[in-house]
Amino acid sequence: MFIKITDRKAVWKYTAIITAIATFAATGVVGALMAIIPGMHWSIWMWGVSIALFIPLLIAPPCAYFILSMLRLLHETIEKVDLQIRLDPLTGILNRSHFLDSVRSQQSSGILMIADADHFKSINDRYGHAAGDEALRILANTLKQSVAHHGLVGRLGGEEFGIFLPGADSAKGEEIAARVCNAVRQVKMLVDGHSIGITLSIGGSVHAATTTIGHSLKIADERLYFAKGSGRDQHFFGTDGEAERNIHRA
Repeated sequence: MFIKITDRKAVWKYTAIITAIATFAATGVVGALMAIIPGMHWSIWMWGVSIALFIPLLIAPPCAYFILSMLRLLHETIEKVDLQIRLDPLTGILNRSHFLDSVRSQQSSGILMIADADHFKSINDRYGHAAGDEALRILANTLKQSVAHHGLVGRLGGEEFGIFLPGADSAKGEEIAARVCNAVRQVKMLVDGHSIGITLSIGGSVHAATTTIGHSLKIADERLYFAKGSGRDQHFFGTDGEAERNIHRA
């Protein structure tokens, strides 16, 4: 069984275990071998066993501690590299490639959504890119909290985010989309004493397990632009012909 050494407590724990095993094995083997020697005096036997006990106690702890510490550092390095590869460095959610890979790996139908911040360029233009970056972090955190255990959230690029709800139908998708829009609408961010409000437009599509993710993204993107063209701060899951009864101001 592979042992993960994730912290210093685990290093000390397994150092103690390895030392105990080494000590028990050495004393057991030496004691047994000396016991079968004819005429072996007990004092000599005790001397031999004592040496067998002392050597592992002297060598095993520092060697085990050093090796286990290296394994812990290796584990931490791998974890950090993995996070850097998988996560968007600004927002801390899945980056585009790993979001799409995660959707593919689900191998199940569900709802795929594209969420885009409304009039986001005006935040950068008026308050600067630092404020825009903070707004993106807040957006990502709000989306992540709103979707929670229902699905995946990733940054597709710029102010555009992806949401995937495995196993969900359109009704569930619209419920989550409404929750997301409402949560973002409630967020107020203070920049230089000014309260900045953010809203989202969302386009959604039903993603079948047998459908390519590119096709589902294309449909969601088309519906996103329909939502934006119809006033923004809303979500749309229907077809253009069903616009009047399928567009929602959550």
